[in-house]
Amino acid sequence: MITIQLPDKFALTVEQVADLLSVDERTVRKYGKLATTDHRHLRMFAFGGEYRIELAELISYIKRNYQNVDI
Repeated sequence: MITIQLPDKFALTVEQVADLLSVDERTVRKYGKLATTDHRHLRMFAFGGEYRIELAELISYIKRNYQNVDI
């Protein structure tokens, strides 16, 4: 199991989610729903399609973009 302790009021912006999933911001803003059903992926559903990101990649992204993150 992976435990991520994030700062208070942590949130990814629409732009960051779009960057992570390699989709445009409008897609995320208008149609995206984030979900996770297994411990390896964060998923976004849009236009009937599914975009996945490995949690390891998400953790790396958080470490690069946020200070004082304990993972």
